[in-house]
Amino acid sequence: MTQTNETVLMAGFTTFINVNLKDVATLLTHEVGSKRAEAARKNLGQNGHAVLTNLRFVFGKGKRLKKVSVGEPADFTEALAKGDIVFDIALDEMISVTKGKQGFSTTLNIDTDDGTYKFAFMKKAKFALWEDAINKALSALGQA
Repeated sequence: MTQTNETVLMAGFTTFINVNLKDVATLLTHEVGSKRAEAARKNLGQNGHAVLTNLRFVFGKGKRLKKVSVGEPADFTEALAKGDIVFDIALDEMISVTKGKQGFSTTLNIDTDDGTYKFAFMKKAKFALWEDAINKALSALGQA
């Protein structure tokens, strides 16, 4: 999972929350991301850590992801070995990043060919930071 020239752009606490049953059904029935979809289904409503690199968005649990530093090379070897990474979404798989709402939380919705992944933030300011960081990373890849 660790790739060369991968740098951490942003990291922080989030909740993975896909409340739309259509999105969950899409995640479970799509062939392309079946491993990711199954991991996503098992982790609905889970608190965890998100890490954005110049190549992907990673969601997981555990202290290894909590300790990553922005601007440093990304090395997910230990987190992967310990099972801390639930799933990742490559930037080149992202179709769009949109704003949503779930209760009092603003959600960051990442649309891919195999479904929509929703991450909740308690503060709108956090959403804006994540949205901006992802859009900059997509622009750097020539996708935005």
